[in-house]
Amino acid sequence: MTETFPKIIWSRKYDSKYVNIVWKKGKLKFENPLYLPFEKEIVINSKTCTFDQFVLHIRQMIQTAKQFKYFYIGFDYENILNFPLLKNQKIQMLRILFTQIVISSYSFDTLKKNKESIKEIAFFGKILKTEQKVMESEIILGESINQARELINTSSNRLSAENFTAKVRELISKEDKCSVEVFDENEAKKRNFNLFLAVNQGSHRKPQFITVKYFGATSEKRKPFVFVGKGVTFDTGGLNLKPSGAASLITMMHMDMTGAALAFGTILALAKMKVKANVIAVLPMVENAISDKSIRPGDIVTSHKGDSVYIGNTDAEGRLILADALSYATKFNPASVFDVATLCGSTRIALGTFATAVFSRNETLLSELKNIGSSVLNPVWPLPLGDEHVNAMKHPLADISNMQRMYNGGQSSTAAAFLENFTKKYKKNTEWAHFDVVSRRVSSPKDFLAQGSLGEPISLFVKYVQQKTQRSK
Repeated sequence: MTETFPKIIWSRKYDSKYVNIVWKKGKLKFENPLYLPFEKEIVINSKTCTFDQFVLHIRQMIQTAKQFKYFYIGFDYENILNFPLLKNQKIQMLRILFTQIVISSYSFDTLKKNKESIKEIAFFGKILKTEQKVMESEIILGESINQARELINTSSNRLSAENFTAKVRELISKEDKCSVEVFDENEAKKRNFNLFLAVNQGSHRKPQFITVKYFGATSEKRKPFVFVGKGVTFDTGGLNLKPSGAASLITMMHMDMTGAALAFGTILALAKMKVKANVIAVLPMVENAISDKSIRPGDIVTSHKGDSVYIGNTDAEGRLILADALSYATKFNPASVFDVATLCGSTRIALGTFATAVFSRNETLLSELKNIGSSVLNPVWPLPLGDEHVNAMKHPLADISNMQRMYNGGQSSTAAAFLENFTKKYKKNTEWAHFDVVSRRVSSPKDFLAQGSLGEPISLFVKYVQQKTQRSK
């Protein structure tokens, strides 16, 4: 994989090499003294336009530039500040805008002869050094999101668990106060990561149980924020084989490691931004393949936590590797644990492509996450999690089943209930939430972003850690 992210230029003087995106007389438009082979302007009613809509308009302009292969984009810093919405909450909104500009510039074109990504983004005009420092931090966030998207978009023949580990080591080695620990198959057996190993046993590729640590707080004793990400480099469904055909999503199953990439992108961003927090990412990486060694429906496996798990469906594999990872996270005495995964298609039925599903019994936390998500354009929406969902996962032959024994719908909620079981040993004040990102896994036309991964909700995760860290000072 090669990096396809734009170079950022800061300059007081305008350079005609760049096509400027400017705000003039109620319109967003391109401006350049050179002849452009395209015209594009968007009329905006500044009295009714929301900030979210303004960001979408900026994204649309950048996609148009890419469409016509103009890969050098400029922004007049002072001109953008004239947009009415930015005058009241200038720094807060500019931070989000800068991140969004970097995200919009990305396209997955690593394997293409004809590139589609923006090569350079220039910011012209007078900008205070303090403001530039803040904006550079947001650019780092955008770059980290794009790095996660690059991993997610990469096909499984190019990104095995071992390839993923190598990329993690490469990227994290450049940052201070970071470390990587990897358990191979033998070490995983010693630590009783039996669910994790069971999912991978049908594959000839080796599993990797990765732990990335960034200890940026003033004390290593400060409780860490833990992010657990589902890392299935390809999901066939196992012996409960996924269907093929035009309506099938099996061609997207190289993206079933989205959770692991999002968790890694989060810790990478926090380390690069030098946030004063302790953060850990736990990334169980496997492949759910089919062979004579594959786990079978009806098997019973003892988890890392010690619970026996009935395998009701081999295509409910993500929750199995997350279960061992969530149980393992207990040892870190965490302040919070967020697990993130592409788990259930039913969340997309419930929410469409409009929000990421989030599950927790902590109503205060859910409200906080919803507010943060809205503020950084990473919308989330709570779905139910109750005792009825826990009861649906009970099984007469084992402590718990990975699939409802009697199907009553609500699969995303029963999946969350299954995961909750493996958080039982956390201390009372530990915040836990499960994020199912199926709804916002890939871009849709309304997002005005390149095809492929969206990289949500990394911005939400980063903002959450920043806010909690500031409050604890």
